[in-house]
Amino acid sequence: MNVLRLHLRTSPLRWAVLPLAAGALLILLIRPRYWIGSWPETGAAAQVSAFFLSILAAAAASWVSGSVRRHGMGEQLAAASLRRSRMEWRRFAVTAALLLAPYLAGHVAAFVITARDFPPGLGLWAGYLLMGLVVMLFAIGWGWLIGRYLAPVYAALVAALSWVVFETFPAEAAYLGVLDGPPWLQPDVRSLIVRAAAVALLIGALVLLPPRPVRRGPDWGAAVVSGSALLVAMVATVTTTGVSERAVPAEPYCVAGRMEICLWPENRKYTPVVQEIDGRAATLPPVWQTPPRLLEYGLKRQVVKYRGRTFTQLEGDFQFSEGNKWALALGASEAIINESLKQCDWDRVRAAEDSTPEALRKWVELYLANSATPPYQTIDASESMRKAWATATDVFTGMSAPQQDQWVSRQFATVRAEYCG
Repeated sequence: MNVLRLHLRTSPLRWAVLPLAAGALLILLIRPRYWIGSWPETGAAAQVSAFFLSILAAAAASWVSGSVRRHGMGEQLAAASLRRSRMEWRRFAVTAALLLAPYLAGHVAAFVITARDFPPGLGLWAGYLLMGLVVMLFAIGWGWLIGRYLAPVYAALVAALSWVVFETFPAEAAYLGVLDGPPWLQPDVRSLIVRAAAVALLIGALVLLPPRPVRRGPDWGAAVVSGSALLVAMVATVTTTGVSERAVPAEPYCVAGRMEICLWPENRKYTPVVQEIDGRAATLPPVWQTPPRLLEYGLKRQVVKYRGRTFTQLEGDFQFSEGNKWALALGASEAIINESLKQCDWDRVRAAEDSTPEALRKWVELYLANSATPPYQTIDASESMRKAWATATDVFTGMSAPQQDQWVSRQFATVRAEYCG
């Protein structure tokens, strides 16, 4: 323990802990604040820093790993009474502790902020913590191996660049990291265990089989073993998935009102938004019919058969995109227009290219959100759809409430007479 403290007190990396921790906190706090109050989003938000910190960790680990050759300490280490593996383990442990500290600091800060409300789903936060931890340890082992066998002059640069390539391209599809944590997804525990075991194998090979410090030429035995362990870790990463779909909870969190609106339990913080939208739905003109229940995305599943294979498809009436009420207003407006015109022939509407139903739907969306300026933009919308949206916006902003009710009634009657007979 005294030797470990000595390494901690003398390692130049100790000066980087505070700046890197500040960077992790900055990455967390500059994000939109929708993650606060949701454990999966909190864990995912704090985990994002692992992408950036791991690049620096790979470079720093490479620099420390090559310090023995860089300072010409091979002869002194060869004459030491301690085993080479024991000395290597201590150097690696101190390096890993110093490089992991900033990442963990970001998670601690995120935990404290969300823990004030302590919503359900703490295990999801822990899963994202583990996801980033495995990434950080993998990057440290990656850099340590490169620093051991490449010249110190450019080993750190090679370690950083090669790690960026790996985590950006081959590992991206396997979800080495995530940008957000929607409640219908979860860190895949089995995959993380496989990845953690592979990274542990790599670290074990590095610290138990350090190269001989005074032997001429490379230590091919240690190089082959550690290189094979690195390959195993890479394969374990790209052949597993970091996230998987969650099962539908036995009891979703439902808010009663004009419509019963059901959320994932982890999203209960959106109750005031749900109540606001439902309250607006209760004051819609009488021609509108509201569905009895709305389900958040992922709470509804549909089995689909395609080319002899069976898939389970996630569905839902709405989703909270970054906690924005417009996502609920959009989904609710679609459900309300479908419920109100469920007897209509929608094939005839599409064949006639009639945009009146879409204008009515857009008006409902604006009415529920109580605003005419949605924070999103739709790409590749047809000209008729854009005209329908413009018409709805003009009605919502340019007419009084009684005039809007009259417009809605006229358009609604026209659609029903034309397509619902």
